[in-house]
Amino acid sequence: GVERIVRDPFLVDGNSLICVGDVPQGSLVDILTGSRESLLVAADEALMIAESRLAAHGRATTLFLVDCVSRMLFLDDHFAGELALMNMPGVEMVGALTLGEIAGTGRDYPVFYNRTAVVGVFDR
Repeated sequence: GVERIVRDPFLVDGNSLICVGDVPQGSLVDILTGSRESLLVAADEALMIAESRLAAHGRATTLFLVDCVSRMLFLDDHFAGELALMNMPGVEMVGALTLGEIAGTGRDYPVFYNRTAVVGVFDR
């Protein structure tokens, strides 16, 4: 299947929708909808996946969280709730709010994403 890449719209200019990140002219787009709750659930799932992958190698000592600033703006007062969900007792949390995240599979060129939460846990 084709991976959907989220672009954050921030301006309507005549008949054009201006987004953070490139959307080639003539591209087929879907309008995605989400709720604050669905974003919080997804962040919690990302943390569980990161923890489970580390479990075989050691105990988490540091949590690294990178959130898109548009995600923080969308969550508004609930952003603190996302950070609280990520709180792991005895584990240092570090991170950043960014203007998007870059990721790749190693098979293709890296891709720029919007409205994502990236979670990593480390044992040292």
